[in-house]
Amino acid sequence: MIVCDHGSVFISRNFRSSCRFLEIEVQPTYKGSGFEKGHIEKMLGSMATLFTHFLPGYTGRNTERSFSRWRPRW
Repeated sequence: MIVCDHGSVFISRNFRSSCRFLEIEVQPTYKGSGFEKGHIEKMLGSMATLFTHFLPGYTGRNTERSFSRWRPRW
């Protein structure tokens, strides 16, 4: 079983038919209910704040305040 939100990739005909072919059940969450998959939301948030800003070329939400110029001191 795959629990997913209503992102365009998860509601596409191709995704649903592939899941049906592979006999995978798809269970969409209610719209605007991130709490239903809170552990995934937490992991994505942690990746965004604790890891990705160290990658070369990362600009974050604001390209004027790029963390790619910032280097850790360790």
